[in-house]
Amino acid sequence: MLISAKEISEWAASREAQGDLPKLVRRLIGECAKLRSLSMPAGGAVSEGGFDGELVSDEGNTWVPKGGSVWELSVESRPKTKAERDYNKRTSTVHEDVRKGLTYVAVTGRKWKGRKAWAQGKAALGEWAEVKAYDADDLELWLEQELSVQIWFAESLGIPTDALQSADAYWANWNRDVSPQISLEALVASRNREVARLFELIATRRDGGTIVIHADSSEEAVAFTCAALLLAKGEEKSRSVVVTGGAGWSAVAASTHVQIAIASETPLASKVRARKGLIAIIPIATGDSEAHFPGHRGLDFNPDICLQRSLPEDFRTALVEMGVDRGDAERLTIQCGRSWSVFRRQKNQNPAGRQPTWHDAKFEIVLTTMALAGAYVEKNATDQSLIESIAGVSYSTFAAEAERLIRQDDAPIIRINGVIKAKAPLELFKVNEAGISEEMFERFLTNVKTELGAKAPEFDLPREERWLASIKGAVRPISGAFFRALADALPRIATLTSRDGWNWKITQSVKNLVAGAARDRWLAISSILPQLAEAAPEEFLSALEADLQSPSPSVFALFEESRPSGMNGACVFASLLWALETLAWAPNRLLRVSRILADLQKAPSEHGYGNSPSRSLLNIYRGWHPQTSASVDQRNRGIAALAKTHPDQAFDLCMGILHRGDDFAFSSAHPHWRDDDAGNAGAVLREDYAGALRRATDIAFQLAGSSPDRALELFERYRNFGPDDRGAVISALGLALAEGAASDIRKIRKAIRRKLHWEYNYGGDKIQALPVQDIDLIEKLYRDSEPADLIERHQWLFAKGYCELPEKEGRWTSDGSFPKVEARRREALQEIFDQRGLDGVSALAEAAGNGIVVGSVLSSIEMDRAAFYRAIAHAFAHDDVPEYMTAWLSSLREAEAGEHLRNILAVGLSEYAWSDEVIVRLLLAARCDPVIWEVVNRQATAIQEAYWKGVYCVPLWLEEGHLKRGVKLLIQHRNAAGALRSMLHNERNFDASEIGEILEINFSLRSEALKELHLHNITELVNALERDPDFDRQRLLRLEFQLSVAFGQFAAEVMSELQRELATDPDQLLFVIQKVYKPDQPESLDKTLEERDLITAFGNILFYTNLTPGVERDGSFSEPKAREFVERYLGSARDAGYTRAAQLVLGKLFAFAPRNNNGNWPPSFVCEVLDQPGHEEMRGTFEIEVLNKRGITSRSPYDGGDQERALAREYKGYAEACEIEYPLASRTLMKISEYYERDALYHDRDAESSKERF
Repeated sequence: MLISAKEISEWAASREAQGDLPKLVRRLIGECAKLRSLSMPAGGAVSEGGFDGELVSDEGNTWVPKGGSVWELSVESRPKTKAERDYNKRTSTVHEDVRKGLTYVAVTGRKWKGRKAWAQGKAALGEWAEVKAYDADDLELWLEQELSVQIWFAESLGIPTDALQSADAYWANWNRDVSPQISLEALVASRNREVARLFELIATRRDGGTIVIHADSSEEAVAFTCAALLLAKGEEKSRSVVVTGGAGWSAVAASTHVQIAIASETPLASKVRARKGLIAIIPIATGDSEAHFPGHRGLDFNPDICLQRSLPEDFRTALVEMGVDRGDAERLTIQCGRSWSVFRRQKNQNPAGRQPTWHDAKFEIVLTTMALAGAYVEKNATDQSLIESIAGVSYSTFAAEAERLIRQDDAPIIRINGVIKAKAPLELFKVNEAGISEEMFERFLTNVKTELGAKAPEFDLPREERWLASIKGAVRPISGAFFRALADALPRIATLTSRDGWNWKITQSVKNLVAGAARDRWLAISSILPQLAEAAPEEFLSALEADLQSPSPSVFALFEESRPSGMNGACVFASLLWALETLAWAPNRLLRVSRILADLQKAPSEHGYGNSPSRSLLNIYRGWHPQTSASVDQRNRGIAALAKTHPDQAFDLCMGILHRGDDFAFSSAHPHWRDDDAGNAGAVLREDYAGALRRATDIAFQLAGSSPDRALELFERYRNFGPDDRGAVISALGLALAEGAASDIRKIRKAIRRKLHWEYNYGGDKIQALPVQDIDLIEKLYRDSEPADLIERHQWLFAKGYCELPEKEGRWTSDGSFPKVEARRREALQEIFDQRGLDGVSALAEAAGNGIVVGSVLSSIEMDRAAFYRAIAHAFAHDDVPEYMTAWLSSLREAEAGEHLRNILAVGLSEYAWSDEVIVRLLLAARCDPVIWEVVNRQATAIQEAYWKGVYCVPLWLEEGHLKRGVKLLIQHRNAAGALRSMLHNERNFDASEIGEILEINFSLRSEALKELHLHNITELVNALERDPDFDRQRLLRLEFQLSVAFGQFAAEVMSELQRELATDPDQLLFVIQKVYKPDQPESLDKTLEERDLITAFGNILFYTNLTPGVERDGSFSEPKAREFVERYLGSARDAGYTRAAQLVLGKLFAFAPRNNNGNWPPSFVCEVLDQPGHEEMRGTFEIEVLNKRGITSRSPYDGGDQERALAREYKGYAEACEIEYPLASRTLMKISEYYERDALYHDRDAESSKERF
């Protein structure tokens, strides 16, 4: 017994008791009663009117009556007097009919000897259904029965609770000296699934049992459980206790109302005393991260719940929500290894709480070595040799000691995917620095210099082969994990060390790597530049500055070796930018970094990268999201200083800061160890943002001068400026127009047109329009700069098919725009023609670069048609026809096209004696439509024949009758290619017989149009043929095979009827197999190129055939048909000597069998065939195809192997369902399940590696 009646009575005399007694009684009631409703205010609410408590219980017990009851609570020193007063008051105010259905309960925190007699006397009056009275002695007995409430009450009274604690108390003690304190939400971050699993296990183990929770440390497993219970606020919390000593199990076993007992450490699990309904939660810990993976066999037990450390993003977010600065949160996430146990020690204000349990002299070699090295790959021979060198002992000795350390509770080193690494590099180094000898540190530095400075073999390969570097063996002997760990160690040690001279030695090591580095050295260290920069900022910047002063900087190799996309794509220079972004957080390095980034913009680089020196520079200075700790004044001074040495880059930077329209930004790289970004909240004050824009504006105007290009960039941001600055923009444009070349004037006028168009058509409704005076200024500038030359003035109207006018309703999509544009073009072309004739038209077409638009407008202007006919006839006669003339011909409308063509023909024949070839060229230049066809029909037979053979295709826009007529004429004149092109995208206008005929003719003539078909064309054609049930099936099969031969692998995929033929006709399937596979007794036969092409086509069809014999068109499975097919197929294959090949193919087809009606798979007949002892080959391809047909999968980086585990369970279920009747088939299915289990572990390891960022 923790609390006696005497202690309760003494507590009742305290000031707090009046508000806390309802809490105590409320908890006791909640523990032992099944309640429908409960109201019992506590604390400051006790002074409210009404009963102290009201409740309804579905079941009665010793303490809580069944049905409705009202409760009056008191801590007064004269309990009987108070009870009488309350009883009389409630009896007089509650109606008799109500009282008869309620039990009256009086509770006092004092001792009251006459309570039973008082209750019996009141009950005898019959005024209430029943009357009860409880005092301190009753509360003592009640608490004895409710252990969890007893512990809570004892803790609130400050009474020692030997061997037991409540979840609240454990959490408070675990978190007591930590600043900032870890929040409940932080500890369950990234662990929602584990929380759900915990409550699922509690719900399903009502009869009792054990729940084992595995984590990095046993303390964190217990704290997680408490946090989950406290956040849930359910009955589980009030019925749980933490057992902190062996004696606590006896008390738990004796209390039937404790449901959950949490062992505070693993050894206590051996003293658990079983009881029905008691769930014991046992924490365990190990540093082997793979023990966390579901189904992992590395432990002697299978934990029920495996707690992995929080994801990096969730850990960082939780820290910020706890009040940690964003920059510090980023660093702590890395430095603490995402471990709340490590964070708790690092932020513990009590020195005793900072000392980890694993810091033991027996692990000194491993601890000191890993404090320096950080990580290595267990099975890499070079890594082992380097570890030996640093540690000064044999690798076998080191590995054995490391294995013992990994098995420790809250181990400082962990194993992930074959990598041994420091869980929390910060803690490991700080705790063990004193134990690192000078000799060990020198050995470490020697290895750092040797390994980090070694040449990168992959850059010796041709660029197109570098993605094959690991296959070709062109990689460093040291593992990538160890290489990066050595680099990571440099800034860690430089920042954290308290040893004399170590920081200097680190900086000298970095200096030796980067100072005067040649091209090969920069490439070798390209992936670790951020670490080198953070380790020695001064040396790193000095090396870059010196290199960039040379005529051919060696660092440019990082840009030259980069490629933006494809298998050979690699942004080698990205890590250089990240290094500079990291250093730019410090204000005293801002200008140096800015100048280096400006110089790097001169490096040769292909476009297409998200990273670039200019983008990094803008990220640092962006007004609304600066990526530096420098103040707005410091940033402004930095831009001004940059403008003096790098004016072009400074101007571009200012333009970026003055971005027009929506903007977005990404966070720059942050330092991992230095606190240069500490205190940077990320939020920017409005006045600071305005100050940045003001200064960028001033500097931009200073740099603009009379440059047309810079004036244009300022004009693009016209809306961003105030009235005074807008006037300066107009002045800058005017100066550029006055002094600029013709090409510059053309660019500026184009920008002004675009601006006016936007303001007139988009600026007034959703976005505040420019003031009228501004638009007037811009229009005046446009008018004043109008060129005198007509071609120069009007060419913009004809440059593109669509045209945006600088006036209202000038949008190309608006109803009034098209007539306006046509009118403007017509007026312009008429003016040019009137002054310069056809020479002017030709000059306009050349200047605009678009004769098609010019020609389409030409038909609408007034001209001497006869002269124009002669010009066309002359051009065709000399085979020098300008584009605008052919555009004019193709734009003629049906009503006038025939007349114009006849007139041109007449001129051509009479004045130039056109040949048949010239006549055909003229006809082909005109639009292909029925009017032209009539002109063609009046020509000689040879001309008609040549015309129809020259037609590329019949236009898609013709109505169906004309379209079919044109196609028929094309076929009639053997223009199969034109007929096929005309049919594409119009398949539904042709029946299957017409499509089949056109395809057959194209195949027979080996038409060039076949080469133009794309997969979607082939798919549409085949679908059209397959949709027609009357189309001859043999004809369809021939066409599908021809398409497969002609278009290869991907075309074969859509030939569904051909695939069905193979799955329904065993003779056809065997025929194809004989073409593709070797017989059981291989023959050596030479194949012609044509035969090899056929073999490839047959192979493609087999590859894509995924229909199981016996599957009907409606998807149902017919066992009789399947049995008939298989017996005939295997028999014929045996007779033909192709047994092995037949098994291989049938096993593949069986992988696509449908499910049984009961949900099992595959169907019984398939299992029967697979189960035959001689069908090993069949089972093998069945297994492979089942795995292959899954296709490509996608997942988030941290998802792990959940998808594969679900498949493993699925196939295991299939295997178990048929293991009695078909043991060999069952074993095949089980092998598939086992494969997915292994694949799940692979993805688990990969996800864990992603979290650690190796």
